[in-house]
Amino acid sequence: MPLLGEPPPVQPFPELGRTIGASEFFVKRDDISAPEYGGNKPRKLELLLAEAKQEGAVGVVTIGGIGTNHGVATAVFAQKLGLTCHLVLFDQPVNDFVRKNMRLFARYGAIVHYTGSYAKTAFVVAKELIESRLTSKGKLVLVPPGGTSALGTVGYVNAAFEYAEQVEAGQAPIPESVFCAVGSCGTYGGLVAGFKLLGWPTRVIGVRVVDKMVTNERAVLKAANGALNVMRKHGAEIGGIKITAKDILMLHEHFGGEYGRATDESLAAVELAGRHGLQLETTYTGKTFAGMRAYLAEHPPAGPVVFWHTFNTVDMSAELATVGVDEVHPEFRKFFEDAPAKAAK
Repeated sequence: MPLLGEPPPVQPFPELGRTIGASEFFVKRDDISAPEYGGNKPRKLELLLAEAKQEGAVGVVTIGGIGTNHGVATAVFAQKLGLTCHLVLFDQPVNDFVRKNMRLFARYGAIVHYTGSYAKTAFVVAKELIESRLTSKGKLVLVPPGGTSALGTVGYVNAAFEYAEQVEAGQAPIPESVFCAVGSCGTYGGLVAGFKLLGWPTRVIGVRVVDKMVTNERAVLKAANGALNVMRKHGAEIGGIKITAKDILMLHEHFGGEYGRATDESLAAVELAGRHGLQLETTYTGKTFAGMRAYLAEHPPAGPVVFWHTFNTVDMSAELATVGVDEVHPEFRKFFEDAPAKAAK
């Protein structure tokens, strides 16, 4: 079952572009990539959940922070496809956005396993997968963090091809540079591979938003070349093309020291973009926009710049209205005690 909607548009933001030194500035609106829940996850999950169904799984297990967008997206689309969704979650800084996602986990029936520490997640995941095979509950399969695997990354190779179709239709320019967030490396790796396959002079630039132990150039190479190998396995005629270190340009200085921690620059980016009608958040897209802004200040562009928007901006307010604080995971309720009014919104 397809999860994506119509190809998200490539939208010009000329006034916003002028404020950051880009006379030709566009946004690839993956924030509305699917009608139920947008962002970058539907492109990966469309492939990964289809594979899970083909393997006869009754559910999936995945990993993330306690406010993970990936966790929400997996729960949304697993429910749509009739799969159970187990979320193994570790701590991150809590804000209103995280609280909303905690409520959405409940709304979409996710089974939450709260570990507190990231170090404990592997044990819990292994336990759930093994038990599913030793009992009559039915098979569970792993959806990797962020949906990043060789197969999941193909979703963003496809996204680059989709962009090329929009160029051919006169709906978008060939970019000089494309900027995107780098978390689990699948989105960035897929775009790097996809634009290289197109043969354009485009430079795909990533802004790291996760600890460097997880998010680094080596992980990007693994994801990108893994995707190319999957495509070859399924008959794609792409020759011996390989992604190498010279294809990667990752900006590391905008992480902020902790996953989910807002930086002054990301807060300023969210505020600036919001004034021009572009909704960002501080964990991924705000830091990416800040990184792009700093890079362009030092490297003024001569051609079109594209910001690849990976945050969900589909309005979830009606879904949130159906979930009370008493329905979130019991260990999460403490996070609502100091913000009852905000949590109710």
